[in-house]
Amino acid sequence: MKWTLMLALAQCCLALAFQGPHFQVSSPVDPGALVLSSPFGPRLKASENFRYDFHRGIDIPGDLEQPTYAVAAGTIYNAYPDGSPNYPSSGNVVVVEHAVAQPFLFHGFMVDHYYALYLHLNSFGPAATLALGGALDVPIAEGELVGGMGQTGDSTFTHLHFEIRLQTLCSLPFQLANPLLQCAQYGFDPHVNFLTEYLDPVDPNLFSINLEPDGITDFRASITAPPEALIVDGLSIEVETLSGDPVYERQVSFENRTSFDPSSVASLDDPDLGGLLVLPAAFSTANDAYQIDYSFHLPPEVWVGQSQLVLRCNLLTTQGIIQSAELNIACVAIPLDSWNRVPEEPEWDVDGNGIVSLLDYVAMFGCLP
Repeated sequence: MKWTLMLALAQCCLALAFQGPHFQVSSPVDPGALVLSSPFGPRLKASENFRYDFHRGIDIPGDLEQPTYAVAAGTIYNAYPDGSPNYPSSGNVVVVEHAVAQPFLFHGFMVDHYYALYLHLNSFGPAATLALGGALDVPIAEGELVGGMGQTGDSTFTHLHFEIRLQTLCSLPFQLANPLLQCAQYGFDPHVNFLTEYLDPVDPNLFSINLEPDGITDFRASITAPPEALIVDGLSIEVETLSGDPVYERQVSFENRTSFDPSSVASLDDPDLGGLLVLPAAFSTANDAYQIDYSFHLPPEVWVGQSQLVLRCNLLTTQGIIQSAELNIACVAIPLDSWNRVPEEPEWDVDGNGIVSLLDYVAMFGCLP
């Protein structure tokens, strides 16, 4: 099999279903302190031996009692002390409800409000303290103190775990466990990336994507992003003929949950999306870049009737496609009657033990005999 690599930049924007921003927000900490130790989406969770995890928020490390702020004007939905049954492992928690000026569509529902969650706080600000004492609908202004950063709950270091949940406060596991409650009507995971709404347009040149073969018929797309702009949303895969006719397309989006089952907890936390493996690298504040790889296999049907194709991978962010990479891919077919051993592969019996159909052949060699 012969491969030719060609890299291309695509500084354009694809109109994604959840391309932001949708509402205006400010930083939950002093802007100069908005440095992440864990991004939204796929990560390796350091506190649990670097297991794969779909992170539903962002982690902002800091100092004890470092102030955290309301990202927009709203009302205190509630405040929860350390050990509360609502958030048993999240320590001191404040939830602020915000209205959306221009409602938008998300998983078939119109979103007209969202919730901002502040976890692991060490102390409560004035508005949250009133709510903790039983006051209802306590207003809070944009930039007003929510609480002091801490290490309460199951946190192993001082940080703010910050979340945005759209339309419903109920997490997907809670909805599935309580199907008769009103919030269970949504049936989707409401978490989205705060940076989608917060960041100004980013410089595409700060991101990169590299595409190369990964074995005989697999490929690997490697993406890097700057730590100050962690809005990588996934990958789109396109295959077309040399004349530009589309043959195959697939998209993985963490915001839209494309290629995921948005109603499944297990789906969100599984890096194997069926023919595509999500491989984030370990990340912390010490890293000068965020890296995530995607290893994927083209379905054998792609090659039926084809000998040369163009494979394109687009780096998706929540601001659109900002980088692309291409491979011109071709294959040298091995006639079935001319071999019974695949070079650098185990022995096969062509008459039946190893190859049972043309699609099996294509799956191994990426082309027809």
